[in-house]
Amino acid sequence: MKTKNQTRILKTLPLWWYFFSNSSSIFRMVIAHLQGRSAISKKTMIRFVIGLAYVFLFFDLIPDFIPVIGWLDDIAVMTWVLSALRNDVLQFKQAEHAG
Repeated sequence: MKTKNQTRILKTLPLWWYFFSNSSSIFRMVIAHLQGRSAISKKTMIRFVIGLAYVFLFFDLIPDFIPVIGWLDDIAVMTWVLSALRNDVLQFKQAEHAG
């Protein structure tokens, strides 16, 4: 029998797989955005900056030195970022294939 947390984690796995399987598209999208050829939504950019700051800066809700539990909040924040990124990647890939 799966616990509520296990079920929640399993539901986020497709999102993480989507990120890894589309990493080259994400990289091309960021490069195109920096060159001014494509636009990433403000919502996604704000989430991305907040997510990176949260994961890589020193503040955390749960300290990272606590094994496993300390990383769960980082995983939750990055899942939040990836959920916003998914729509922009889809739009970028459609635009890329169209022209």
